[in-house]
Amino acid sequence: MTVAQWWRLGRPFSLPATVVPVAVGLATAALQGPVRWWAVGLLLVCALLLQIATNIANEYFDYLSGVDDAASVGIAGDLVHGRLAPAVVRGAFQWTYAAALGIGAAPLHRALRMAGMAGGVRTP
Repeated sequence: MTVAQWWRLGRPFSLPATVVPVAVGLATAALQGPVRWWAVGLLLVCALLLQIATNIANEYFDYLSGVDDAASVGIAGDLVHGRLAPAVVRGAFQWTYAAALGIGAAPLHRALRMAGMAGGVRTP
C-alpha cells in the first residue's frame, strides 16, 4: 500500500471533524492557563490517526458486508475496484490504530513511571 492509497482510504475530507473539536478544546484550555503545546500536538496527531483508522476500517467492513460496490459514492474504492486486497486494508487500519495507541500511551507511560519512582518502585 502506498501513502497515497492510505491517505485516500483515510478520507481526508472528513478530517475537519477531528480538528475542530481539538481546536475548541485548545481554546477552552487556553482560557484556563498556559497551554502545553507538546500535548496539543500529540493529541491532534493521535486524534487524526484514530479518525483515519476508523475511516479505513469502515471501508473494509462495508466492503466485506457488501454495502459498498463500484457505484458507491464517497468511498475510496480501492477494495471494490480490486486495487488493494482486503488483507492489506485490514493491516492498514490495524497499524494505524496501533500508531495512535503508541502516541497516545506515551505520556501516560511517562506519568506512570514518574508516579512509580515517586513511590519508590524501580522501573526498567
